[in-house]
Amino acid sequence: MFPCGDSLGDKLMKRILTTVLIAITLCTQVTPSLAETNAVDISIVDGRILVNQDEVAPMPCKDDICSSGELIRVRPTYSLELGNVSESSTQILININSPLAPRVYEFHVDKVAGIEPIHDGSLYRLFDSEGSTVSWLLEPWAYDASGKSIPTHFEFSGGKLYQFVDFHPEQNVFPIIADPYLWIDLISDVNIYNLPNSKKLKVAVTPWLGTLVACSVPLCIPYGPGVVIAQNFGWQEVLDKVQAKYGLNMKTYIQNRPTFKDQWDCHAAGAPLIYIGTELGVDKNPTWDLEGSRPANRDVVTWFNKKCNW
Repeated sequence: MFPCGDSLGDKLMKRILTTVLIAITLCTQVTPSLAETNAVDISIVDGRILVNQDEVAPMPCKDDICSSGELIRVRPTYSLELGNVSESSTQILININSPLAPRVYEFHVDKVAGIEPIHDGSLYRLFDSEGSTVSWLLEPWAYDASGKSIPTHFEFSGGKLYQFVDFHPEQNVFPIIADPYLWIDLISDVNIYNLPNSKKLKVAVTPWLGTLVACSVPLCIPYGPGVVIAQNFGWQEVLDKVQAKYGLNMKTYIQNRPTFKDQWDCHAAGAPLIYIGTELGVDKNPTWDLEGSRPANRDVVTWFNKKCNW
């Protein structure tokens, strides 16, 4: 006959199995797949950034256009909400409330094929399959409740942007806040007018271009690199918008007349003064007027003496 009840070995084995099952259950609950947990779709439509909101968010955004402070993701260990929002920029705040929260957050920005760091990673350019700029990202940041900075960085893979937040429960105080800050472009519009024997290109710049060059919050890049970015990437956006609005022949016309680029570079070099004037209300909607009738000129002294009107 066998003794009634479980032996000491049976009891030990049951306890081990129970512990393993509990561990498996907890892991399943707190580490769901990134695609299910973190994916945020961002699209740019008619010059506006649209963010898809979670179906369980308490306050629905009207027509997918969300305002500052509105929640777009709600999970037991973290939430995503909008920070500063304008028609041309969106800040997404990642609120990490628990050590069990994910360390990777996934974003899909429509039409983006790749990402490149600009100026040592202070700025990131998102580009499409043809290399044209789709949008820009500021350098990411993350801080815990004590104000301690937490390492964070971007990676791009499979058409998606990932933000990694390297927190450590034994070192950090929760909650933790991190953010990706996205804006659309440096140029809002271009218009071309006929002049006697030439064309006039009127370029409307966004506040971001002035912020970029004038070293203003939330972006501060030294003047020199800021001007170079405006002169190169800003000009490429001008050409892209000219082609989209007026066709390839007009883009070629502008490219084949160096004076347009010379005048653009001059305006970019003087952008801090233009930005200050905008902030003071002297010119709330600045445009940079480039005239094909002017001769080509790469002399910086002439640029500043003539205020780009040589």
